[in-house]
Amino acid sequence: MLYGGTDGAGWEARGTAPPRRPHKYSIPHHSLCCADLRRCNPRGLIKSKVMGAVAGFDMQKVRTRVSEWRSPLKSKVMRYMMDEYIKMIIQGIIQGLTEFLPVSSSGHLSVAQHFMNVEDAGMLTSVVLHLGTLVAVFAAFWGRIWGMVKEFFLSIADIFRGRFRWKGMNDNRRMMCAVIIATLLLVPFALVKDFFTNPASDSDIIFEGCAFIFTSIVLMLSDSCVKGMKTGKDIRVRDALTVGMFQVFALFPGVSRSGSTVSAGLFCGLARDTAVAFSFILGIPAILGSAVLEAKDLIGTDVQMNVPVLAVGAVTAAVVGFACIKLVQVIIKHDKFKIFGIYTLLLGLACIGTGIYETVTGTRLTIM
Repeated sequence: MLYGGTDGAGWEARGTAPPRRPHKYSIPHHSLCCADLRRCNPRGLIKSKVMGAVAGFDMQKVRTRVSEWRSPLKSKVMRYMMDEYIKMIIQGIIQGLTEFLPVSSSGHLSVAQHFMNVEDAGMLTSVVLHLGTLVAVFAAFWGRIWGMVKEFFLSIADIFRGRFRWKGMNDNRRMMCAVIIATLLLVPFALVKDFFTNPASDSDIIFEGCAFIFTSIVLMLSDSCVKGMKTGKDIRVRDALTVGMFQVFALFPGVSRSGSTVSAGLFCGLARDTAVAFSFILGIPAILGSAVLEAKDLIGTDVQMNVPVLAVGAVTAAVVGFACIKLVQVIIKHDKFKIFGIYTLLLGLACIGTGIYETVTGTRLTIM
């Protein structure tokens, strides 16, 4: 029997559409419930489970778990970066202080690297620190340096014109010539620089201690010598050669370049301010040449450059170096070089004692 009628034609007589035959799994409308819908509709079941999972998803717990995983890694990276910055700042301070204070920058860097357990600061680091100290010299003596540069080109012109005379030179030209003579004396020894630096390349600091004591003796002798009155225009060739020879001794780590050259100038009778200016300006070609030679060795090597860390070191060396130049100018006018002589003497004895202790016990003292 058809649904909706007894004879199968009721729906045609009424003019209506034939009713749909109920599905064998159909449930009467009045008895439907959520559970029934889930049983009858698999797609709805999946959707409901997904929505339930999303509703129960705690994003804060996920963030906590991720942060717990990242925190140790991030802390290790930050600790490593801070250690690098701290080490570079320390080396920049040491370079700026000891390059111009008469206490030997190379010796202090060697001792600092020994106690910080850094065998080699790296050529790139050394180049950057030296360039920072060069900035300090130019800033402190810019007026005189610019005058010497102009006199250099004027002297070349006078040579071609046949007007160049050693007598009658002004202050800047005479000092410019003295710097050239002293630098030329250094060149052949700089080519065999390894001969001077190899004794300090071992793991002890006894050699540096002996060099510090040598620096102390030179400083104490210069502080007790008679005050000279020579200015830049009074510098002779013999004076330039004497200062240049003391600069050669400073190739040994632990022998102060500035202390040796300033003392040599005082031995030659130069005035205090003239000896300081001559010594620090003489350091420009020496420091620049050393940086160029080290930079040459970097060519073709796979060097990792951490620019922010290197920049911090260069700025630190420049600022500290400028302050130290001004300090030396004040100290030498009051004949207080013996302060540095006492300091280098005590430091030398301490280095020798530490080196002997480490050799006997077989242990290395470090602070980092």
